[in-house]
Amino acid sequence: MSKQALDQRKKVEQDLKEALNEMERLPREYQLKTLMQVYDKHLMLGTAPVKVSHYDLMVIISNAKQAMVDLPGRLVVSKKELYQSDIRFVAMLESFIGCLNRLECFKRLPMIDKTPQDIEYGDDY
Repeated sequence: MSKQALDQRKKVEQDLKEALNEMERLPREYQLKTLMQVYDKHLMLGTAPVKVSHYDLMVIISNAKQAMVDLPGRLVVSKKELYQSDIRFVAMLESFIGCLNRLECFKRLPMIDKTPQDIEYGDDY
């Protein structure tokens, strides 16, 4: 877990402890409202934009270039073959998704539905 995630977790724990102490003095019908206020507060904290730095961009470009070397000559995405010129965009997108995953932006990791296929040469080669 990243330092930012640990700090946020500590803040949630602190706010929950304060709410529980306050709830002892509240009537039963207000206890749930108090917990929901803490939940809503921290739900909004998680929606702050994540900034991609210059370093992140350089890593994305570098990883995309390396992925281009590893990709096959033909690539199928969702059962449709891509043009050769579009394969580089798949490499860039996968690299960007990897960067966002490293920055812990996803609850579930997105993936491109791709099927690599080797180029089949005819008998005349």
